[in-house]
Amino acid sequence: MKRKSKESNLREFRLRVFCGTALALFLSILAATSLVGQDSSSPSDSDALFARAVQDYTQNRLTAARAEFEKVQGAHAQEAKQYIAKIAAYTEAMNIAATVMRRSSDELDASSLEYAIQKYEEALRIKPDGPWNPAQSLEKAKTLHNQIVKQGSKAGEARDRDFCAKALGAAQEHHYKDASFLSCALANDNPSYSCGGDEAVHMCQQMRDLAKLGDSSVEYQPSTRSSTGNTTSAIDRGKAAFEKNDFEKARSLFTRAPATQAGSRRISGQDFALPGLHGTSGKAQPDFGL
Repeated sequence: MKRKSKESNLREFRLRVFCGTALALFLSILAATSLVGQDSSSPSDSDALFARAVQDYTQNRLTAARAEFEKVQGAHAQEAKQYIAKIAAYTEAMNIAATVMRRSSDELDASSLEYAIQKYEEALRIKPDGPWNPAQSLEKAKTLHNQIVKQGSKAGEARDRDFCAKALGAAQEHHYKDASFLSCALANDNPSYSCGGDEAVHMCQQMRDLAKLGDSSVEYQPSTRSSTGNTTSAIDRGKAAFEKNDFEKARSLFTRAPATQAGSRRISGQDFALPGLHGTSGKAQPDFGL
């Protein structure tokens, strides 16, 4: 009985070992077959995912497209990364421009609108038919920018007129320091601005010269400009002032005229000497070159 029992146990043990081995082999074969099946289907699945992502991108479903591109592997992986970069750049440009355009009218200025225009143009270069109406938004930004520039130009013109009027008024009152400040501010903004018949830049220099003289009795006479843009001769006006014995005015005019000599001016073959330089009397002394 014991012998039969041992033989029975041995057969049972051998059967268990055989069944276990067969089961393990079966599972291994099944797993291998499954992996082979997955490997053979992976490229087609990746192609389908990439195609779906491109379609979403084309139809401006950028959020869905980005999520799908991030899952793409294999042959299209690098191309998917390029699409992701485009989506990020487009979205950022549109968001920045929209943030500028949402500002109140008091906060908008020409420079900020120029930045928004730059961002809209950047977005259009990435995806001309992209979402959120980049082309229309660009035109709106340009229109608003032109309006603000025109408003600024009108304000500048009004400011220039105000500076000119105040500078002329100060000059008439012989307040040459104030006139110098105002006319030079005007010249800094618009050098060729015509103020009282004189260019702002020239008026500025005249006011500075008169302020340095420190003599409020000297009259300011704006120089007129010919059609060629040349200043009418300060020499002639200086000569007229000299002949009227208005020596300070003559000195100022001769100083501003070109080719000024130290205290004298040769005019039409004559030298006009100013008091204190060629004589000690209060009258003009002709200089005959002796």
